[in-house]
Amino acid sequence: MVRLTASVTTIVGLLFTHLAAPGGVRASPYPADPSPVVVVTTTTSNSIAPVSTLYAVSHPPRAGGDQVLANPTVVASAPAAPTAPTAPAVPVTSAAPVTSNVSPAPAPATTVAAPAGPPALDTAPAPGITNAGNTAVTCWSKTYTLTKEELSKDFKFSCPNHVTFNNGAMQWRLDDQCAGAGLEYGRNDIWYGRASITMKVGANSGAVTAFIRGVPEQDEIDLEWVGKDTKDTQTMYFVGGKRVNGDDLGNKHRMGKTDFATTFVDYAIDFTATQVQWIMNGKVIRTLKNDSKKKYPTNARAWIMNIWNGGATSSDWAGKTDWSKGPSTVEVKKLSFQSYC
Repeated sequence: MVRLTASVTTIVGLLFTHLAAPGGVRASPYPADPSPVVVVTTTTSNSIAPVSTLYAVSHPPRAGGDQVLANPTVVASAPAAPTAPTAPAVPVTSAAPVTSNVSPAPAPATTVAAPAGPPALDTAPAPGITNAGNTAVTCWSKTYTLTKEELSKDFKFSCPNHVTFNNGAMQWRLDDQCAGAGLEYGRNDIWYGRASITMKVGANSGAVTAFIRGVPEQDEIDLEWVGKDTKDTQTMYFVGGKRVNGDDLGNKHRMGKTDFATTFVDYAIDFTATQVQWIMNGKVIRTLKNDSKKKYPTNARAWIMNIWNGGATSSDWAGKTDWSKGPSTVEVKKLSFQSYC
């Protein structure tokens, strides 16, 4: 009876002590089913956009430093054993970095449409121009493989049946079935630059071989050869379709005793905003400066090369055409263009 009374007294005392605790409730040192401890790591932001997206865009992860989480990661502790005493849960003020298998949100990809650019280019640009007074920088360059398939990508053919290919060279043939055979560049992506060709020009009176920057009846820069005199290279230019007053119709240039109809020679027209240079085998044979003294063919943007019947319209200059001597033929073994930036 005494033992029973003591036990009841002890139980009542413990209950009284429990109820008398501040707030009326005292935490039990033996929780029957403790809740999991939750540790949450987040990144705050004043923006209404998802925190992970904003952070990933403006603050990429640093090597060995912060790790950006696309979503908060929750780590739950295992339930405590009910038979062993457990200290009260302590609020977590800091935690070791939480490892997540969630990758940072990638920055949004930006797609930029490629502009309509130059033709398929050589793997390496040609060296920059080194002519005196020309400091232009080559932006891109192209040396063409002389096949119909390759040239058809960038050029239009005049009298296509009179443009042929053989052993890596190209031929233009002028006869009474064709008023002019050759090529015209078909893209609108060139202006200032150097146009080059290595060729033998056409012989016979009336035949005219032409290598031109620009369009007839507009601004035009020419290298031309008349078949009745194939030891002279003629240089000329036009503005607005008119020969500039005081400029001879065909300044003539020779290269020793060279016959341009039987010898391959490299010709080039080098055109910039400040000057035009006519070139043979790397040597400048004429220079036109863009100054107030003369008009300048600023808009000579096209690129044309051919052999045509000059005797039909300009026989005083080109000579009378005589088909009895057979066709006149131009042979080309190299063609290239350098575009200036």
